Amino acid sequence: VGGGVYINYRFDRSVAFRTGFIANQKGAEVVQSFEVNDSLSGIAYEHYNTSDTRLNYFEMPFLICFGVPESYHPRFNLYFGIYGAILISASQNVTATMSTGVITSTDQYSTQKSAFRKNDYGILLGVIIPIDKIEIGGNYSLGFPRILRSDIADVNQYVDHRNRVFSFIIGYRIK
Repeated sequence: VGGGVYINYRFDRSVAFRTGFIANQKGAEVVQSFEVNDSLSGIAYEHYNTSDTRLNYFEMPFLICFGVPESYHPRFNLYFGIYGAILISASQNVTATMSTGVITSTDQYSTQKSAFRKNDYGILLGVIIPIDKIEIGGNYSLGFPRILRSDIADVNQYVDHRNRVFSFIIGYRIK
């Protein structure tokens, strides 16, 4: 979920520079379910974990757009570039449940905003199809740094979560 403003500067009919200011939400909901057998006691433990992560960013992309020639219909623009983002707010809620069939134990905890990196950066690839004043398209962004800070002792240093997002875009062109 997000919204913002883009500004285009056309070098010629087929090449443009595009930048903007975007507020968007990245994150994931992860569900894990697995079973562990204790070799000493012979007891089977069923684990069920859920994690809901929401990261809100203020993002600024820098893109180069290439227009496909008019002979192809519908005409569309391909773009690629880089982005930089600043973390505005973050939340992660985890519920861990363990059951032996007779006994069930549930723990809930939240990860504080300070456990997440304050910035993100990466590459963007996408396509836009202009239809009169409306633009429809999509993009893929690939963040380079891990989103969890590894210098905090209580955060798992071996988790390799990075922002990877597919986005659907609907826009309105003013000019």
